[in-house]
Amino acid sequence: MATNNFKVLAASRPTATTEAKLYGPVSGKEAVGELWLTNQDTASRTYRVALTDTDATAAGDDFIIYDKTLAQNATDTITFHLQNPNTIRIKASVANKLSFVASGNEITT
Repeated sequence: MATNNFKVLAASRPTATTEAKLYGPVSGKEAVGELWLTNQDTASRTYRVALTDTDATAAGDDFIIYDKTLAQNATDTITFHLQNPNTIRIKASVANKLSFVASGNEITT
């Protein structure tokens, strides 16, 4: 029987402009939820989001959003459904100004 657990799955306000893993469900789990991206800066910034099928750096065909501009003090949302070993990878164009929060239902399968 599957069990559900709605929660904040991961959160990051990257301190660098390099790609990083935000979240991936562990073995025996899958997740359905939303990714919230917020620009906390007074200027427009860009971001990237990739869905990978491994824990490795994203390849060109893994990106679902690439250098999308997010206006100052604005928020975007993306829905997702992941199964292990899928991961969400993120990249911000500037350090300490964009926040990424994944919240959702983590399901034991």
